[in-house]
Amino acid sequence: MQYEVTLPADYDMRIIRDRVAATGHLMDPAPDWPTPPSHAVRRKTALAADVDIVGMARATDARLASAVAVGEAQLGAYGIDPRGWELVTLTLHDRHPGGVPEGAELSAVLHTAAPERLRLPDRVEERLAIAR
Repeated sequence: MQYEVTLPADYDMRIIRDRVAATGHLMDPAPDWPTPPSHAVRRKTALAADVDIVGMARATDARLASAVAVGEAQLGAYGIDPRGWELVTLTLHDRHPGGVPEGAELSAVLHTAAPERLRLPDRVEERLAIAR
């Protein structure tokens, strides 16, 4: 679960950190997760009206799989936001990722719970097979 909440600039972030520390474990049954991620990068990219969705999905899969394979990210996921016709990618990192792409948002990860993460398909072809 990842959500956005706009807080006042002077909001005491200790309130959020304390709440996550006290209750985050309630969603945890995921002992298989390696080093917990400390950072997340979310990027939104506008899509052309006539985009080849399958080709875009395959290219995005390959890019994210490569980032995970070489250790640049722990996990990569993507989806399409139909409200703005945008490709949304999310990567999780066990350290600050360094250069963040222009327009991307870098967030601190306070807690990660992914009880069935290992059951997620790894490639777009697997997702297409499930959908049929």
